[in-house]
Amino acid sequence: MRPVTAVRNLASIVLRDPPAVPGLPRARWIHRLTMDDGAKVAVHEVRSYSFSFEDAPSSAPTTLILVHGFNLTAASWFFQLAALREQPNLRILLPDLRGHGASEDAPGLDIERTAIDLAATIRELAPTGRLILAGHSMGAMTVLGGLRHLDKADLQRVGGIALINGAIDTFASAGVSQILHSRLVRATRWLGSKSPSHLEWAKSLVEWAIKPVIAAFIYHGSLDEGESDNFDVLTFHANEIAGTSMRTLLG
Repeated sequence: MRPVTAVRNLASIVLRDPPAVPGLPRARWIHRLTMDDGAKVAVHEVRSYSFSFEDAPSSAPTTLILVHGFNLTAASWFFQLAALREQPNLRILLPDLRGHGASEDAPGLDIERTAIDLAATIRELAPTGRLILAGHSMGAMTVLGGLRHLDKADLQRVGGIALINGAIDTFASAGVSQILHSRLVRATRWLGSKSPSHLEWAKSLVEWAIKPVIAAFIYHGSLDEGESDNFDVLTFHANEIAGTSMRTLLG
């Protein structure tokens, strides 16, 4: 990222001056699914330009499911969707994992739970046709876990899998994962289990300062290449962090 761009992005976050940020094209449908434990999960449906919304979902030869990462939402696939919609007759499902985006802030968030949710989404919204599964970060773990909850017939329909940044090696080698074992984090988790409302209040007080730091750490690479140069991706991710509840963060 160019120094001038980085300074502008950081200033816009601190001063709360909203720049142009990416987002999903308006979905024709947002499915509201109820999982086996009662949690409500939102699934956005977008289609390629050649596949009309008047066509029945079952007529799509391929359904692509894009699973976002931790602290993000379905909107994080914004850039990929711009290209994917040019593909012929493609149906695209983008779930907001539980606790993220338009999905319910339900208890019990972990990879096993999101994997079960993904398998249920496939059975409910894509019971026929070829499947392509793509996951980013926590979404990659969710895709792998979801395969264990599909029956043989559904597994045979999976024509491809893309796993993006699903390893923890980079964070672990830098010692970041050790923070999870610190006294501060353990105390925060304990407080969260006793009184999550107090944690939300504390988070709102300091998030304006921590958002740019976390977002800059996540996006440590170049952001001024191609389409990303047309948007403030740094602020986009910071806003995603701000929209994630403390219960989800702790989960």
